Amino acid sequence: MRKQIYFLIFLGTLAFLIRVSFISKVGVKESADGLLYSNIALNLLQGEGFTQTIRSYEFIVPPLYPLFLTFVYLLFGIENYLSVVIIQSFFSAITCLLIYIIGKKLFNTGVGVLSSLYFAVYPVSIWWNSYFLTETIYTFFLVLFVWYLIFLFSKNKIFTKESLFTGVIWGLCNLIRPNLLFFFPFLLLWIYLMDKKNYFRYFLLVLSGMIITIAPWILYVYSVYGIVVPIGSYGVEHIWLGNSEFTNPDVCLSTGLYDKNQKFQEIQQKVMELPGCQKYRYIDAKCQNIYKEEIKKFIVYHPSTFLTNFLRKIVTFWKPASASINVPVLGTKPLCEKLNIFINRLYSYIIYLLPVGILFSLAPNIIKSKHHFLIIFILIYYSFSVSFAIIVYGARYRLPIMPFAIMYMVFPIVEILKLINSKLKIRERFFKIFI
Repeated sequence: MRKQIYFLIFLGTLAFLIRVSFISKVGVKESADGLLYSNIALNLLQGEGFTQTIRSYEFIVPPLYPLFLTFVYLLFGIENYLSVVIIQSFFSAITCLLIYIIGKKLFNTGVGVLSSLYFAVYPVSIWWNSYFLTETIYTFFLVLFVWYLIFLFSKNKIFTKESLFTGVIWGLCNLIRPNLLFFFPFLLLWIYLMDKKNYFRYFLLVLSGMIITIAPWILYVYSVYGIVVPIGSYGVEHIWLGNSEFTNPDVCLSTGLYDKNQKFQEIQQKVMELPGCQKYRYIDAKCQNIYKEEIKKFIVYHPSTFLTNFLRKIVTFWKPASASINVPVLGTKPLCEKLNIFINRLYSYIIYLLPVGILFSLAPNIIKSKHHFLIIFILIYYSFSVSFAIIVYGARYRLPIMPFAIMYMVFPIVEILKLINSKLKIRERFFKIFI
């Protein structure tokens, strides 16, 4: 136990110092989304509610990250972005600790050690931590949600308060990014695998905790705009862009990608001609209905294209993205190019060994417990839900589920090492290096 505590202290300190050191070199990275979140936080401080004043149209953004920025600004000063990313570094370090605990619980100590160390030095996590964006905080809450579920169903007796609190964490995830909003069928199946007798009761308790958490935000949006939306209001147009006749499933959805497409121009003009839709196209029901009708038409009249595109978008979501880090303070251009190659190789190891690890974990008598099915379900759900909605390509969008992918990447490696060590009688010495 003492060695594990020492390792956790070492791991958390290492992860935190790496991220802070990186920030000290490259500074805080800005982005359009980050400035939008900051703008909402500033408006909250001025008593204007969850509104943004830097874009010409209105839409509803999940509230928790702007609230986080508001809290940081209150403590450390307005637009103190450095404080934001340093606090994010702390959350990212805690995430590494949770990865160790989950990996050890679901698999073994070796998986916990190696996967947590891998994520601690994973360049993509370090890079996006320097932005004031949702990725780092969302990854923390998602990993926390998984850890608490596993902790909950590892106990002999489950209490109502603990089940509700698990749902609260799920709700907080959705209030940062609503990607897990419709995870409940997979969650119900996993709880059934854990407890076939009381599964529905526990599921309802967890679901109730989630609903109670997101309900105040839904009521607030209804009181302000008179509409009921599931967390954010910008999703329908994105779903249309990802499911239409002109969709290119092999290319990342980006601003201006379809601007010259005639069909795209026709639908957008149709929306903009409606009263108020130039400013409220993400909120007004009549504007949203046009996008919904186009999505229905595409799925009904082009089912084979829809299915083919959907599968190709999943491939696009997971395929390696070329790293393009070009930061002069990190060194010369050749050094940056070598760093990009290194980052691509790190991800390649994950993507190639991930299916191997999943298949290996499903083999008979490899893992007796079914707790690890939870992260398989999350990987499947996340891939399918994100790929259905839009076309995303790049390490940023995969980051929240990379801790789980890394665990499955590491798992077969550790098992092979265990087999070798059992023959060479050096297993204990090998793992003592880490703990």
